[in-house]
Amino acid sequence: LMGFTEKEYVKASSLNFSYRKLNKLIGNSIVVNVLQAIFEAMFGDTYMKKEAEEFSKAVENGKIDKWFNKK
Repeated sequence: LMGFTEKEYVKASSLNFSYRKLNKLIGNSIVVNVLQAIFEAMFGDTYMKKEAEEFSKAVENGKIDKWFNKK
């Protein structure tokens, strides 16, 4: 699936969702690089690259909730 590594898919599979439900949830996701490009196009120079890198790392490490709570 787009934007998911094999390791991430296996990790998500361990959540005990049915195959159909799991793929529906994963299919509703967005690739971080795509979201970053959208924000850069929308906000241009005001978009903070450091903030984007922190967000990407939080997503990759599965700590997205902590990233939002720090704001």
